[in-house]
Amino acid sequence: MGVILRRAAFVVLVLLVAAAGWVAYHLRDRHPGYALDLCLAPPPDAAASGGVAAAPSRLRAGFAREVITPDLSRTVWLAGFANGRRATAIHDDLWAVAAVLDDGTHTLAVVALDAIGLFHDDVIEIRRKVEAAVAIDYVVVTSTHNHSTPDLMGLWGRRTGFRGVDDRYRDFVIARAARAVVSGAAARRPAQLSLRA
Repeated sequence: MGVILRRAAFVVLVLLVAAAGWVAYHLRDRHPGYALDLCLAPPPDAAASGGVAAAPSRLRAGFAREVITPDLSRTVWLAGFANGRRATAIHDDLWAVAAVLDDGTHTLAVVALDAIGLFHDDVIEIRRKVEAAVAIDYVVVTSTHNHSTPDLMGLWGRRTGFRGVDDRYRDFVIARAARAVVSGAAARRPAQLSLRA
């Protein structure tokens, strides 16, 4: 009886170590050393005039969009509601839509994805691709949280506990989101901002 208990304890210990290793691997920092140093301070001449820029800067805005519709020749698991929802047809295209605003001092980009959501690691990858192509101070990535889009979070596979993300599609979305921002930056034109009550 003692030998059986020792063997069982050894098997349980091995399983616990394997599970801990699996968890540690999947929770690791996939972007070690990544830091964001965002400083949107007024230009130096603004400090001398009491915080107000001596001459108003000129607002420029650019917009672009890229299709992120998946290829249904591969299995596409839809996110939200329940597992096992395989895409069978495309009703409308999915988009990555970008807006780039530039006040002459700072540049801000916002890209919205037709997706249920995206993890921070993926946002960092989009920012790095944009950073390699164009100078933008900050890139905001958001999603429409649509429940009829491909799983990009790994929660809605064929069954509970099965990952539904197609990594090639994920890479495609990241590349297209970055391309939308870069295209939006290239499309910047003088713009006016008005607010109505």
